[in-house]
Amino acid sequence: MSVADYIFIAFPAMFVILNPFSAASSFLTLTANQSEAEQMFTAKKACVTAFIVLVLFALTGHVIFKMFNITLQAFRIAGGIIMFIIGLNMLNMRPTRMKQTEEEMEEGLQKNDVAIVPLGIPMLSGPGAITTMMVLMTEIDKKSTLNGIFQMAGLFISCALSLVLIYFIMIHSRRLMEWLKITGVGVMTRIMGLILTVIATQFVINGVKDLLPEFARLL
Repeated sequence: MSVADYIFIAFPAMFVILNPFSAASSFLTLTANQSEAEQMFTAKKACVTAFIVLVLFALTGHVIFKMFNITLQAFRIAGGIIMFIIGLNMLNMRPTRMKQTEEEMEEGLQKNDVAIVPLGIPMLSGPGAITTMMVLMTEIDKKSTLNGIFQMAGLFISCALSLVLIYFIMIHSRRLMEWLKITGVGVMTRIMGLILTVIATQFVINGVKDLLPEFARLL
């Protein structure tokens, strides 16, 4: 896979899994009593927190694999299934508890600083986003060191760019929600859900394809 092809998969996967419209809705609720300047600071802090968490898991994922003796192929398949479930929930407009529970939302409403928890974690950098980041790391070219480095840089840039876009969506979330209304948000969420299910299916296919030589040897 070329660097351009990799980024073409990585960027939409990260942007969609972060679910900007869900983020905007939660952001509006949690920062309702903040001034515009405070909302901008909160959004920035949440996005920086999410970026640090996602990059940290991306860089240390291989340690987790070794610790629990997990193969890359198994993680690709499991990660793809998780992403597929999240995509289906988006298609059906069902909130996923893998992202943020109602209890966490209620607890967040009682806090003065909601930037790190629950906005940064788990709303933006929840299990789904972490899994996607780690699965994308497994897709990096291991044969060519140079190509692999560029792909890794592309992944981190894709993650950063996604969070920058989400930052602007959050600080303009009130106007965005007024413009799109419930119907528009539903349409956009379903489109992103469709994109995510397709990407997730491809991850599962890649994992199964890599396991075929093992199955052939067993037979």
